[in-house]
Amino acid sequence: MYEFCDNTEPIELSMLVNDEQLIDFVLDHIAERNSDEVHPTAEHIMMWYIIKQFQLEKRESFDESDVQQKYSELLADKVLFNLTQKGLVDVDFDEKGEIIYKLSNTGKEKVKNEN
Repeated sequence: MYEFCDNTEPIELSMLVNDEQLIDFVLDHIAERNSDEVHPTAEHIMMWYIIKQFQLEKRESFDESDVQQKYSELLADKVLFNLTQKGLVDVDFDEKGEIIYKLSNTGKEKVKNEN
């Protein structure tokens, strides 16, 4: 059983989850919904995370397009990761070591069946 004592300090969220766990949760939320169904707080957390990353990178300056580009990159990475985990997309590497995503046979069948 848990009990609170009289001088209990508030529990900080960072004591329970780290930034990467929080952003992973938020990305899952965003990736699983249509854009008009995303909770505004999720988008605010994404903006906070991106700006914090820019600060850690010691960027001298950035603008709205930089934030939007990073937002899109993080979301695309999450969606592709989820599709890979479901076996709908295969991952390979080109000669430069860049990641290549291809629709898997399972993914192709799913697309055929939906059309």
